[in-house]
Amino acid sequence: MTEELGHRFLVVGFGVTGQAVARSLVAHGHEVVVVDDHPSPSARAAAQLAAVDVIEAPPRAQLADLVRGVDGVLPSPGHCLDPCDGTMRERDGICDGRNNKKPPRLRAFA
Repeated sequence: MTEELGHRFLVVGFGVTGQAVARSLVAHGHEVVVVDDHPSPSARAAAQLAAVDVIEAPPRAQLADLVRGVDGVLPSPGHCLDPCDGTMRERDGICDGRNNKKPPRLRAFA
């Protein structure tokens, strides 16, 4: 099996899970961009160490552009993306961690 390298991923949320996912992707040769509404100072330091860009609270249009410009989107637990325009549904009160909405199926690469 031939492994494809060099994909570009968007990680949504940069808490413990998002940081682990980003580190693993970078270690496997992928480019990673992270979006987070409120990255902590420790999250920013982790992003710098992992060589990933963190975009804080991107506006809807920018987030949609980011989603369209990557090979895969990996939402951290508690983060949902609108499959139509790539916006974070939790901002619109649709997926706020207090309901049973599930994130859309997104293609992933091993």
